[in-house]
Amino acid sequence: MPFSEEPGEIRVSVSTLVEMAARSAFLVEGVMGDFNHLLRNTKVVVQGETLSPNDRVSTKEKGVFINISLKVDSRKNWEEIAQEVQKRVANMIREWGFPLEGVNVEVSEVEWFLE
Repeated sequence: MPFSEEPGEIRVSVSTLVEMAARSAFLVEGVMGDFNHLLRNTKVVVQGETLSPNDRVSTKEKGVFINISLKVDSRKNWEEIAQEVQKRVANMIREWGFPLEGVNVEVSEVEWFLE
């Protein structure tokens, strides 16, 4: 029997998906704050319901989104930062083989630098 036809289910912990998303976002130029800030502000949402870090998500689940809230550098273009985060997070999780539907990015804070 091929692997894909084995009975049972494969699930991934929400905390794993959150960490992957935060690591991807952390590498984007213009994202501010420390890694823990991103971990606290990244959520997994399935069909409109925000899951807790201890939950698991089936690889067969539909409607899985990552919601990530960012602090950005005031000297950079916030829209470009958000788009790059969206792209990198989606690519990393999809390349890993998880069926992610999309990434929602919110710019919730700006770190201001007065020049």
